Amino acid sequence: MSDQYEYVDEEGNPVDPAELGDDVEFVDEEVDEVVEDTSVAAEPVVPTSEPVSAPTAAAAPTKVPKALLAGVAAVVLLVGGGAAYGLSQLGNQDTVQDAKAAVTEKTEQVKDEARADIDACDGRQVAAASYGKGGDTPKMQLRVTSITALPPGYGKRVEGLGDRAADRVTILQQSTGDLGVYVQEEATKDERTGRKKAGAWWKVSASTDGQGARVLGEEQGTGEDVDAATACETVKGGVYQVVGDQVPDAARGMRDGQVVVDSLKPDGASPEVVWLVMGDQLARSVLEYAPAQESEADDAEETTTATATTEKGR
Repeated sequence: MSDQYEYVDEEGNPVDPAELGDDVEFVDEEVDEVVEDTSVAAEPVVPTSEPVSAPTAAAAPTKVPKALLAGVAAVVLLVGGGAAYGLSQLGNQDTVQDAKAAVTEKTEQVKDEARADIDACDGRQVAAASYGKGGDTPKMQLRVTSITALPPGYGKRVEGLGDRAADRVTILQQSTGDLGVYVQEEATKDERTGRKKAGAWWKVSASTDGQGARVLGEEQGTGEDVDAATACETVKGGVYQVVGDQVPDAARGMRDGQVVVDSLKPDGASPEVVWLVMGDQLARSVLEYAPAQESEADDAEETTTATATTEKGR
């Protein structure tokens, strides 16, 4: 048998190559064939004068070349607008289920490779953690790692602001490990002119490190503070996907994960760290990709599996 070929279809059934036509592709492949004893009963031993050889062990698997008339699983992975093409050969994947399992594994691998590195300072990834008007689950999330209470003077000034806090609260980073949290007080009326004057700024100074923030004090701001030249741009508050056991209850929204954030500041010294002000609390958070939602298709990746087969008469 080692010098001959067997012609079989995808199901392993013998076929006559003369009946297949000229448009069939023959794939030469070696497969392991295990020889099994299928005899029903042992035949009687016929006496012979020739020496009888010793019994042999069970037949070991033999390599048998076969011409396989079968298709291959062509896997097209569309990832973020790009395409990756993989070929699954018969012999490596014995069944369609094996091929599909390999496709799934490859899809997850490509998906992980397609994800960009976290860089909160860019701003777009932080924006991807916010809830839009449609309420779709964001692709990014902010995981709170520590939280610090802001002093009473600040708390009094933000009390009752609600949604207006996003327009009145901001954060500045004037140097590495130094944050300023500001709230603009209510506008006042100029008694001499009768016109409204912009409210003054109330400032909370805080030092920061990898563990969190520590409040240094609060005072009337000068209105002249600015970010350091290498600081990241402050992100306006809104409803964001914020997770963690330390998220203040008062900031939680109606749905799990929805949190009202007054202001966000990506840390210029740490690409994954984002500082959050939620009411009278200052939190250190880490920006990360949100877990895949089982009930929703991933917008950035789509997997299409096409199986091409060769059949007689096609």
